Amino acid sequence: MILRSLRSAIRALLPVVLAFLVWAFSPATFVLAQRPGNVLERDSARTDTGKQLDLIDIGKRLLHIKPSKPRATSKNGIYFAALPFSTQVPGGGTAIITSATAGFYLGNRADTYMSKLSFTPYTNFKKRFGLPIRSYLWLNENS
Repeated sequence: MILRSLRSAIRALLPVVLAFLVWAFSPATFVLAQRPGNVLERDSARTDTGKQLDLIDIGKRLLHIKPSKPRATSKNGIYFAALPFSTQVPGGGTAIITSATAGFYLGNRADTYMSKLSFTPYTNFKKRFGLPIRSYLWLNENS
């Protein structure tokens, strides 16, 4: 009796299992697989037919502003940025943090990455302060 019910259950499920196996190992299933994150996507960009405008574009049109061409940079230039800000500290008080970053080339720009120095001093005007310096230096030809 149990054997008969087992056979009838297997006969009922057999077409479903076979259909699943055919679908699972068909070439169409592999097309639906996800691509790994470290593989570059093929360039399949579509061109946009509509002109996109933002508030800056509209302001330039209304005020007849034409941006100037960028200045040529010297080969041995230093790029510098500073960002000061203050914040509230949990438990009360104020803290000031300033970040200064300088970027420069230690070799030919064509075959050398840009080197970077970052200095980020901070204080809370009581007992805490810090003077961290972080550097990423690339010599000529990234050696």
